[in-house]
Parts: sequence; structure tokens; C-alpha cells
Amino acid sequence: MIRPLCLSLKRILLSLPVIGLAACTLYLGGPQPPPTPTPGASEVPFVDQAWRDAIAQSAGGQVIVIFTQEQLTEFLNLRLSAQPQSRLKSVHVILDQGAISLYGTLEAADLSASALVVLRPLISDAARLTLEIDTLQVGPLQLPAQSMSALSQALSEVLTGEVASLATGFQVQEVLVAQGQIAIRGELR
Repeated sequence: MIRPLCLSLKRILLSLPVIGLAACTLYLGGPQPPPTPTPGASEVPFVDQAWRDAIAQSAGGQVIVIFTQEQLTEFLNLRLSAQPQSRLKSVHVILDQGAISLYGTLEAADLSASALVVLRPLISDAARLTLEIDTLQVGPLQLPAQSMSALSQALSEVLTGEVASLATGFQVQEVLVAQGQIAIRGELR
């Protein structure tokens, strides 16, 4: 009698972690952003306003706009919060050494994982800004960059979408990414 009770108690105790996992989200780990100060929303001017200001102040059709990583972080998080179906949460942008690094949390069903996407800005033959995915890591997995071309196109729109709607014929001439900033120089045609 005591023996079967001990086996039953043992089975119950061993099954508790499995039952607990079913009720919780399982975090798979992954890359973490380096610590950087993040200003409050009132300190960050909106990205679309920066484009309008740059176009209004353009001299001879030359437009230069500079964004900080804090501005882009705030902008992307506002965009993502407006899309409840988005699985990417808590985005943090790092701009340095010619690359745009996006850290965030990817959530699907009862799983979540930290994610890192490293993008390299390029200028196409048509003088448009494009972003090429250099690195894609979700949790402990390194994924092929080709699998995320849609994400790359969407992020290109974040950086140039306002210009396309405000001034058709904008041609990108130069993109520099360093020390927490991205500068985009182009010409209105």
C-alpha cells in the first residue's frame, strides 16, 4: 500500500513541471541588446516630422535627414503597438559601424525568444534605399538571411516611406550609419 502511494506521489511530482510549462510562456533565450539610455517619448521627435523638416529646409533640392537610434526605436515600437497581430515586441535599435541592429522579442503561441536582425543599408541602381539582412538570429538559432526579405523591405519603408509619399522622385545618394545615428542624403527630382 505504501509502495503504490509513493509511486503515485512520485508521478504527480514529476508531472508538475510539465503542467506548469503548459500554463506559462517558454522563453528560449537569445541575443540581448547592449545597455543604452532610452529617452522618454516626449524627448523623441517623430520620424515623419524629421522628413518634413528636412524637405522644407532643403537647399537646391538636396535633402539631409539624420535619425538617432532612440528616434527609430520609439518609431518602430509605436508602429508595432498599433499592429496587435505583430509577433515582434520591444524593439531596440542600435546604429553603429555601418549597420542597423534590431533587437526585440519574438512571440508565437506560448513561446518567446530574443531576436537580432542586423541590416546593411544599400543604395539600389534606382537610387532607392534598401536594407540587406546580414544576420538573423532568433533565440539560440542562426537563421538564413534570405528567409526574411519581407522584413527587410518593411524596414526600408520605415526609413524612406515618408519621403516617397511627400516627394516623389527622391533619390538617395548616400547613407551613413555610425555612433548611434543614421544620415540619409538625397536629392528631390
